Amino acid sequence: MASRAKRRWPPEPFVIEGFVPDDFYVNAVGTLQIDKGGRLYHIHGKSPIVIAGNLDLRGTQVRKLPEGLSVGGNLDLVGTQIQKLPEGLSVRGNLHLYGTPIRELPEGLSVGGGLDLSLSQVRKLPEGLSVGGYLDLADTQIQKLPEGLSVRGNLSLYATQIRELPDGLSVGGGLYLGGTQIRELPDGLSVGGDLDLADTQIQKLPEALGVGGSLYLYGTQIRELPPDLKVEGKIYGFKS
Repeated sequence: MASRAKRRWPPEPFVIEGFVPDDFYVNAVGTLQIDKGGRLYHIHGKSPIVIAGNLDLRGTQVRKLPEGLSVGGNLDLVGTQIQKLPEGLSVRGNLHLYGTPIRELPEGLSVGGGLDLSLSQVRKLPEGLSVGGYLDLADTQIQKLPEGLSVRGNLSLYATQIRELPDGLSVGGGLYLGGTQIRELPDGLSVGGDLDLADTQIQKLPEALGVGGSLYLYGTQIRELPPDLKVEGKIYGFKS
């Protein structure tokens, strides 16, 4: 009996290298990776375009993405000149926008994994944004978080211009506020992981604060802890 070739899983990514036409037509594939040396400016296809796996455009010359684009894995736009994300964009994995010139995110953006906006030009987040993994806003020009923001992973606001946190903020992982100008935390704030307040101007902790990890108070003026404070891990840097 002839032996059968074993099917490889996960499937090999579809890689396009070298010369790539200005306009590339695609409907549904597994993982699509465009070599950064290729010349590709636009991606077209029958709406909605579905990429079942990852879409890796890192370092390419792609300038525009089609509306209704759906990516089943990660979408990497680092090193591109894309300035605007399309309406109806859905990414089930991580969305990498580190250092990109994108200034705002579309309403209704859906990100199932992490969202990396660090060092990007983003100035505003849409209302009701929900991120299934981490949200990294470090070194951005964002000055305010939207109402209804939900982050299931870590939220990093390091070195941003944000001065306050919205009521009802939900953070499933750690919350990192080092280097910010935040002066107070909202009552009833709940953080699933660590809470890092090092070198902030916060002088008092709110009532009913819950921290699932450790609490870092290095370099703060906090000298008293509320009686109903709940910290699952350790408290570092506290001086009474």
